[in-house]
Amino acid sequence: MTRAPLVVEAGPRTIESHARVGGAGIADIVRLAYGVDLPQLTVGLPLGLLPPPPSLPTPGAGAAGHAILPAPGTITALHVPADLPDSVIVALGCAVADVIRPLLSGCERKAGVVVARAASTAGTTALSEQVAPAIGITVSSVDRGSSALKGSTP
Repeated sequence: MTRAPLVVEAGPRTIESHARVGGAGIADIVRLAYGVDLPQLTVGLPLGLLPPPPSLPTPGAGAAGHAILPAPGTITALHVPADLPDSVIVALGCAVADVIRPLLSGCERKAGVVVARAASTAGTTALSEQVAPAIGITVSSVDRGSSALKGSTP
């Protein structure tokens, strides 16, 4: 995958360009749905460590990510259950003492993502909605004191 932000004022100009695996759990979603390990291919193919895939992969299951969006404030505690199913991955991009800012756009930092795999799209949605409330993020806000937030909203 690539990323190449452009400036278009006074004509298009590339301001940076690099290859990277996308965020929001996309590598896990692709692995769970298609059985393809994007980070491994990103390194292995150019270096000749892996052969190219013989054909385009077909999905073996449904997979989807569910953003974890706590209330704004300073994180005081985190809890991820240890007994999650093997078909669920929780990837947190936050830690205790991190500040969660108000979500104003898609570019704002999320606390993490729940990625689920099931036989169907409906199944992935149901599974991620079942798991998300079990992810506990407690935040302390200057205005409202401490509040525990369980789960997230899509």
